Amino acid sequence: MDFITIKENLYNHEYKKPEEFASDARLIFTNFYKCNSDHETILMAKKLQGYFEMKYANMPDESPDGNVNANPENTEDSTESESYDLSSDSSSDSGSEVSEEERLKRSKVPQEQLEKVTEQIKCIN
Repeated sequence: MDFITIKENLYNHEYKKPEEFASDARLIFTNFYKCNSDHETILMAKKLQGYFEMKYANMPDESPDGNVNANPENTEDSTESESYDLSSDSSSDSGSEVSEEERLKRSKVPQEQLEKVTEQIKCIN
């Protein structure tokens, strides 16, 4: 498993659940630790994995019906952070389906974040 494969899986919508993506990402880190012995690169990889785990833990939960629910810690009056809030605007369309445009917008964010992580990994090597 590598980041290119994960990227392809994201673009091809092969991940049905976030856990599948996270499992593949963790496999990359595990393999990296097994195949590399340089102390500095291991420390950088652990830092990157910690960042990944933090972002993954703060990711909004998705219910079985496809609606995205923000984590309880997130409040409406919280300021915008670097993470993307996937929760729908609850003011007017609370019961309607998400538009195709919104769906595409949402799918681009993880892909962009993955590209950034891939670039960071390239800098490590």
